[in-house]
Amino acid sequence: MSSSRALATFDPSSFVTYVTVVLMPPPECWQPIVDIKKNHMNPRIKRPPYPHITLLSPFVRPSEFDRATAVLREAVRDIEPFEVEIPTIELFDNGKSFTLYLDPVVVDRSRADAMQQIYDRLVAAFPSGAQREFTPHIGIAFTRDRAEARRWHQQYSASWQPMRFLVKELYINSRTGQEEPFEVRRVVALGASETAPFFDEKPL
Repeated sequence: MSSSRALATFDPSSFVTYVTVVLMPPPECWQPIVDIKKNHMNPRIKRPPYPHITLLSPFVRPSEFDRATAVLREAVRDIEPFEVEIPTIELFDNGKSFTLYLDPVVVDRSRADAMQQIYDRLVAAFPSGAQREFTPHIGIAFTRDRAEARRWHQQYSASWQPMRFLVKELYINSRTGQEEPFEVRRVVALGASETAPFFDEKPL
């Protein structure tokens, strides 16, 4: 059964905001990211920070996790793992607010569109989780003050150490409350990867 046909059994009204599908760097890459992110998150977000690239949000209810995992696996079974690099910290100006973010670049330029390919496959299977615009990034700071944004950018760029990591799995994450952390509920390996996952699944 193709993923597009499997989609027909998922009711769009069952998609909820506390469940999301993401890519995440491995745990050993978290500390320098969280050290920045924990001090400068959007003030409306009270949950602990975690580095991630959002793919689908919202996503299906926990009762649908097993079926959804099977569909995700089918969608990415021929996309092999790939390495990304985060060389610099970037600054985005949307006119009313400013975001510092990390821009993961696929190391193998012949696969430069790998994250877009994953996103396109997932949205074809779960259109109710699509974003208005997909730009792979890891947000690390938010402000409405232009001078403050520029100051942070200069400060953190001066000490930023480029990092590389392997993207080899997707994660279905969910939280149980507004201020509770997102936890990994399901791990979906890319391609034929059979290595141990970066993160263990935690039951609800």
